[in-house]
Amino acid sequence: MMGKKPYQVFSGSPGGRLSITGVTLMVLWLAGLGVLFGYSLIPNAGLSSFVPGSGFDKIARFLVFAAFAFVPAAFFESVRYGLLAASCVAPFGFVIEFLQRGISGRNFSPEDIISNNLGTLLGIGLAVGWRLVRFRRQAMQGPAGKEEGAEGAGTPGSPGSEAVG
Repeated sequence: MMGKKPYQVFSGSPGGRLSITGVTLMVLWLAGLGVLFGYSLIPNAGLSSFVPGSGFDKIARFLVFAAFAFVPAAFFESVRYGLLAASCVAPFGFVIEFLQRGISGRNFSPEDIISNNLGTLLGIGLAVGWRLVRFRRQAMQGPAGKEEGAEGAGTPGSPGSEAVG
């Protein structure tokens, strides 16, 4: 009885284990979320203080949340786990905003939540598009990385090598 292959979070590792690159990427992604969480809870340290009234903080949030959603959705080997991790980025932003209510110099901002969510959607959308393009390129290439029609028709055992009778 053959069992199912265990899910891999990242590619490049036999037996379902994480590769060094996969572990590094996951640790960096989680560390980045931790830094974002920590910075978001520092009193009087908001992004809006850089250029007040410019909307810079909304643009920065949009781009940061897009990046944090793109990474797992694009690079996790398992599409399911990648999309699950990426979809957790938006609630993570809501939790940050909710916790900022009790911190001096910070406030709960519905506009920030909207910016976080739109950035998350953009990141997921770009990652899905990137995966589709990558999948199509791989599907158009043969097993050795050649174009499908580029394999020699006269090679024994290839689909076009049968003798015509």
